[in-house]
Parts: sequence; structure tokens; C-alpha cells
Amino acid sequence: MQAARDFCRGLRIIRQPRWECLATFITSSMKQVVHIRQISRALRETFRNAGKIDNYAVHTFPSPSESPAVPNKNCANARLLSREKLAGDGGIVSSGEANLEAWAALSDVDLRAKLCALPGVGAKVANCVMLFAYERLRAFPIDVWIERGVEGKIFSAGAKIN
Repeated sequence: MQAARDFCRGLRIIRQPRWECLATFITSSMKQVVHIRQISRALRETFRNAGKIDNYAVHTFPSPSESPAVPNKNCANARLLSREKLAGDGGIVSSGEANLEAWAALSDVDLRAKLCALPGVGAKVANCVMLFAYERLRAFPIDVWIERGVEGKIFSAGAKIN
């Protein structure tokens, strides 16, 4: 672990708003970081009005209630492949059926179960949301890159970690 700490000195875990984090990871399945940033930016620019900070135009992330109304043609412009999942989850969150803020009080096990019950959310996305939106430091998202990185380093060679 010391080698990992030394290599990643200064790396920080972001604290992202809960809905934005959930929506971003739902729409980012099978994508690299650069594509995830493009999707997030396209969502903000396509569906929200711009504000200004100094000389920079800024856009806020669409609210859950705006997500079900996202037209299909605009989704293509926003490079969204998961419109149905995003719209479905936006409707569930905006209706209050899924109260992302109240879920902060849940245990890790219960929070993961609630998140995994949402459309488009599996174990990896749930762990990402738990880590980045709920500051659950025990959540450990495992994708192919993490698996390759820890194989043989932390776990015995050939051991499955998912």
C-alpha cells in the first residue's frame, strides 16, 4: 500500500452531489474518464442555462425532475447511450421514491442495496456513488483496470476479487 500512496501522492477523492454522481455513472458505463467528462459537460450544456463566473460560462447539472423530459434527439447530441436509465432514475428520485439525501443515514450494506435497486445501477456503479457522493471510504469500485492493477499485488495471482 505504501508504494500506491507514494505513486499517487496528492490524489484526492472528489465529493460530488448525489444526483449528479449517480446520473454520471449511469451514463458512463463502459467509458473512459475523458468520455465521462464529455458526457457530463454535454448534459450540463444541453439542458441547463449558462451562468457566468468571471469570464467563464458555467452550466449546472440537470435536476432529477428534468431528466425524464430529456428528448431523444438531444440525448444523441449529449452522447447519451443510457437515456432510459437516466430518465427512469430521474423520475424515481424526483418523485421521492428514492430519497438520495435520506439514504446517507443508511448502513453501507443497505445503501448499496438501495442503489442497486435503481435502473442501470450494478455493484460497480453503486460502489462509485457510495465513494464519491456518500464518502463511504470502504466502498471499493472494481473495474477491469482496478482488477488488473491489484491482481498479484494484493491478492494471489489468479484470484477473483469481484
